[in-house]
Amino acid sequence: MVRYRVGIDVGGTFTDFVAVPDDGSRPFRYKVASTPRDPAEAVAAGMAHLLAQLGGAGRIASVTHGTTIGLNAIIQRAGGRVALVVSEGFPDILEIGRSRMPDSFNLHAVNPRPLVARDHVFEIGARVSPDGAPLGHPDDAEISELAARIVDRAPDAVVLNLLHGYANPEHEHGIAAALAAR
Repeated sequence: MVRYRVGIDVGGTFTDFVAVPDDGSRPFRYKVASTPRDPAEAVAAGMAHLLAQLGGAGRIASVTHGTTIGLNAIIQRAGGRVALVVSEGFPDILEIGRSRMPDSFNLHAVNPRPLVARDHVFEIGARVSPDGAPLGHPDDAEISELAARIVDRAPDAVVLNLLHGYANPEHEHGIAAALAAR
């Protein structure tokens, strides 16, 4: 029995399906209109059609799913307004990036506009050491003051990104929960 590896790409206009058979024969391709209000609808509709064409779920060896929706939103700058909370001393991290210019030898090159506006970047007295030890924890007054400043900007979402936060996600989660509660 021939089995298929299925790839799905959910895009803003179409959701594409490719089923590659393990016997080396020609891949099956199918496309449905995307459903921006609920991308899962297009995936479900396309998979139902695909399963009917291929002879059922037993013929599927694997499914790989991807989306260009997020990438398109970034490229088109079509996402919501975001507030970014960073460790104190790092408010320009998005603007500085890796200090690379679009054209390294062009003194007049202009960096692209950051994804988060500078007036939507907030500092907090918290960070984490590379080994996960919390280095500073904001008190209730700092959390409340920061939450009020964020609310004044009326963002659609808030991102908390502490220096070395990956080493102790619980520290970030606690601060995020305290901010969300306010």
